[in-house]
Amino acid sequence: MKRSWNTDIIRLLSAAVMIFCLTGCQKPLTDDTAAQAYTAERQAENMNIDISPFRMDEFDGTYAVMLDMDGIYMAELFEQREDEGFLPNGYGWEALAMAYIGECCPELEDMLEFDSEADMFCVYCSDEAVLTEFITGFKSACDDSEKIAEIFALADADMC
Repeated sequence: MKRSWNTDIIRLLSAAVMIFCLTGCQKPLTDDTAAQAYTAERQAENMNIDISPFRMDEFDGTYAVMLDMDGIYMAELFEQREDEGFLPNGYGWEALAMAYIGECCPELEDMLEFDSEADMFCVYCSDEAVLTEFITGFKSACDDSEKIAEIFALADADMC
């Protein structure tokens, strides 16, 4: 979708106002500060497009990736092991993510925390780069049906 230059200017001004308010009006707002806020906002938007249907957010210095359970995304994969107790819910996704970490990036295992519920998969980390490395790799694996099937075969049904 192509945006008009008016939309970009409005977003830049909104970012500038946000920075001005967040700084408590203690330091002067510069064009650089507004541009940096605008750039960071655009990068976050692009990241969420790249990892969709997952989404990444920041909460008080902790970064989280979430997937709401709508029962659609990759449901056919979970159906293959439904008789073992796998369901396309937050716990099933957590089991799949942990199998991915164990197989593809074990060095991240101690840096990531999970807080999934039945209706939402959630993984979080205080280091944005670590979480970005995980989710971009995991999303890439999810997009490769052969690779994700191999990883899913390693997932532990007892976690569901």
